[in-house]
Amino acid sequence: MEWSKSIAEALRGVDGVVVTADEPEGDFGIAFAESPEPAEDAPVVEGLTLEPHIVPVGDFSGFTHFADGAQFSRSAFYEGSLPGRYAFLNAAVAERRNREIMDVVVEAASQGIFAPWGAAAAALQDAFRGELDVHAVEVDDTDGMASMVQKVADAISVERSRIEHETCLDWLRSGADGRLLVDGSIGQLFANAPEREAGTLVGLVKSHRKQYFTKKTAAAILGLKEGERSSVFVAQTRRRQDAPTHSWYLRLRSDAHRQPAFGLVRVELPPADNSVAAADAISSWILAERAPVSLPDFRFDRLLYPIRAVEMLLKSRHPSRASIQALIGA
Repeated sequence: MEWSKSIAEALRGVDGVVVTADEPEGDFGIAFAESPEPAEDAPVVEGLTLEPHIVPVGDFSGFTHFADGAQFSRSAFYEGSLPGRYAFLNAAVAERRNREIMDVVVEAASQGIFAPWGAAAAALQDAFRGELDVHAVEVDDTDGMASMVQKVADAISVERSRIEHETCLDWLRSGADGRLLVDGSIGQLFANAPEREAGTLVGLVKSHRKQYFTKKTAAAILGLKEGERSSVFVAQTRRRQDAPTHSWYLRLRSDAHRQPAFGLVRVELPPADNSVAAADAISSWILAERAPVSLPDFRFDRLLYPIRAVEMLLKSRHPSRASIQALIGA
């Protein structure tokens, strides 16, 4: 089919419009601030307002260890409208001895069936007792199929987070020397290891589901240029198990033809006395980790290469599709 003009042509001259480049299949861009807008901004602890800071450029990174988790899941059965899903989950802390080699120092894995409780789940529990865990997913009588499928997916994510948390906590409690970069938030980790200081435990959040600032202030975050970070603020979640952290946004990469959150990550540190002073150094380490680029992963703009290396290592330990197919028997 031929068109008389392109979208770019139709929007040419319209103020404030950016026509985006093509996104890889399955990636529709990372949304920014998916949670409801808060009534007020998060407390800023560096200066008086949220401002951009230029990060000193360097090629040195002080990170010695990296933590990540991975999962594989597929539909296993339906009991009427009740969805059952198989999942294999694992997590690891790996030490980098040079720029190429990652040695796993702590690792954990779990697999099981996740489903709303019913006759099928009960039968699986009896049949696989001691071999395969059956996780009962809480649903409401009013939930439709789509809602239940989402709750099953959420339950798998919660279990993966638990494994990741326990793996990192094992490393922290081992007393090993090093600086750990965790893929994700460290609020719960810090709550269980409060002696950690800024720089020895760092969280790197690639998604932005929680909004910490009002829409007006958040515009300054999306306006960060490559190599710039925001002022440090206090990040607090509603989850009781999470401790507050000191946090800031950092732009790893920029592209005028990508969506506004392209290359944007959020960094977390334990709220130690020196965490604000460490923000520039930690940001510089993270920027130094941008090479090599994590292509062909569609998250290359936010996914650091050593984190991807841990993820690929974890995926290599996943059971084969043939063995899973044999387990499910379909």
